[in-house]
Amino acid sequence: MPGVRGFVYEGEEALAVYFAEPSGMINFPMLRLGLVVGLWSGDTMASDRLSLAYSVRPGRDAPVLEPIDPYLPTFPEMSFLGDKVLKDELAAHADAAKFREIAQAIIEHDPRLGEMRGADKPRHRTFVAD
Repeated sequence: MPGVRGFVYEGEEALAVYFAEPSGMINFPMLRLGLVVGLWSGDTMASDRLSLAYSVRPGRDAPVLEPIDPYLPTFPEMSFLGDKVLKDELAAHADAAKFREIAQAIIEHDPRLGEMRGADKPRHRTFVAD
């Protein structure tokens, strides 16, 4: 996965844009998941949205999400799409639970991120010869 992006909708209205990029190793998969949450209508500005990010890895029963600063090298545009919520501020934010719920829904429903769900991960090794 070189990096993926997508949108989250609530009904007909865009709620967030997300960016995901790999950051782990083959035997320890991880990714950085960036969210830009807020208003997206034509007359809104970056100050109407918040930019935040999580480090994600598969857990035993569910993905493990840890806040990180909202910068993803594969998607530098994420930095200017919304006001930054730094990792140390995220847990105390009034909408922290909502942000985590959105991130978990993305991981659960985007088929490109199946490796992070853990249960979908094959339990055997595969090899490809060149």
